[in-house]
Amino acid sequence: MAAELSVRVGLLDASDAARLRALVLRAGLPARGPAMAPERYLELMALDKKAAGGRMRFILLERTGRAVLRGDVDERLVRETLAAGTALASAAAAR
Repeated sequence: MAAELSVRVGLLDASDAARLRALVLRAGLPARGPAMAPERYLELMALDKKAAGGRMRFILLERTGRAVLRGDVDERLVRETLAAGTALASAAAAR
């Protein structure tokens, strides 16, 4: 989801995010989080060690191999990313 959020923020090209997803899947690792409501993800992320001063911070990708810590991410983009990831996880679970 970090790569997908990076695309939505405008830091990473969608083709790079797709390549990273394919590499993760090829390695046999999960490429999406557990199926949870976006609100539950937000509750849990607020408890994360990267959260500071009541604001969530995210590790995003500027390009493959170049990560940055950002605290200025629009919550709307976070919710869109979570909803898309949750829809994928729910669809996979239904199969």
